[in-house]
Amino acid sequence: MIEISNDEKLPENDQDIIVEDDVWIGARSIILKGVTIGRGAVVAAGSIVTKNVEPYSVVGGGSCATDKISLYTGRNL
Repeated sequence: MIEISNDEKLPENDQDIIVEDDVWIGARSIILKGVTIGRGAVVAAGSIVTKNVEPYSVVGGGSCATDKISLYTGRNL
């Protein structure tokens, strides 16, 4: 792992990733800066999460923008 000092960080690259309660994130998933993963969401293995994930939804795929399904209703989002 590479350590970066606070002097080397740029403000525009220092955004938090928020993972709420009861979230499952599959192996080798990539979550980009500034993303919030809602409560009870599931991120499939190998996914690239570029946008916020709604609570109780399942996302997967290359961009996680199109492959969403609600765990609560069972319908596509």
